[in-house]
Amino acid sequence: EGFALASTLVMTAYALALLVAWGLDAGWAAVRALVPSLLRGLVAAALAVLLAYPMVRALFDNDNLTIWEGLAAAALGGLTTLAVFLGISYLLRAPELRDLARRS
Repeated sequence: EGFALASTLVMTAYALALLVAWGLDAGWAAVRALVPSLLRGLVAAALAVLLAYPMVRALFDNDNLTIWEGLAAAALGGLTTLAVFLGISYLLRAPELRDLARRS
């Protein structure tokens, strides 16, 4: 769990550094245009994790997993997170979903 948190914090810092670099290069108006999308993504991701994590913990004994149970737990957690993230994004009427659907 500590490694996952550290990895998330490093990726978040990297993303923020990229936004600052982009703002300095292209202007802050371009970065401000991303704020609604960023907030929708944060809400959807937070709710997805809040629902998926306890479900996986309840279904699998965290301390004594076989390789197959570990793979099943990872698959269940990933699929649940994806489904909830997409569902919340749809409820928030995220334009990114429409763009994705148009491209496929």
